[in-house]
Amino acid sequence: MSNLFICTNSIRLLVFATMAYGVLHLNSKNKIHRLVQLILVVNCLTEVLSVILSIYGINLFLLYSISFIFHQFLWLWLLSKFSSYRYSLVIPILFLCFGLFNLFFWEGRNLNQKTFVFGALIYIALFIYESFKNLSKENLAFFSNNDYTILFAPVYFFMGMSFTLGFGDFKLLDYLIYNDITLYSLINCFVNIVYYGLIDFYIYKEQKLKNA
Repeated sequence: MSNLFICTNSIRLLVFATMAYGVLHLNSKNKIHRLVQLILVVNCLTEVLSVILSIYGINLFLLYSISFIFHQFLWLWLLSKFSSYRYSLVIPILFLCFGLFNLFFWEGRNLNQKTFVFGALIYIALFIYESFKNLSKENLAFFSNNDYTILFAPVYFFMGMSFTLGFGDFKLLDYLIYNDITLYSLINCFVNIVYYGLIDFYIYKEQKLKNA
């Protein structure tokens, strides 16, 4: 059995397990919890549909392109809840407009790499801005708060996947690191483990705070 197959299926199980954990233990009446649950549901639905479409030999580009729009939009919306930037709520809407424009008029039915990378760069830039702003105010409580954990959760994922999707030529991603482990599979496995691991940690801490 190939290492890529094992990694892909392990990540898929991690997606399902984290989604179930989030739905069961986060409070949907809490706005932040509800956004986290929606992100996990989007990711889970993407995995389920990708399996179904693969069975029927249907190209997955459109599915992933639509998923990119929802995924990045929800993370930007979540970040806006903590942002001190005056027009922070406008940014997710502008991204949504860009994603829809890219889907219908630019990259179209090809994999919408620009949508993912653009959304990721906006998120990382805003996250760094908020971090430095709180640091300059010596608001150290911002960094120790559990909310910072969920805000940081997608950063490595966005960086790693932007690195892989930012290439126009995917041949470099097929470069073998060890045996049948490619550069893409190595990055993909690492960033997904960190991504879902931090979300699970966030849910665990929220559960402990609730029961305290």
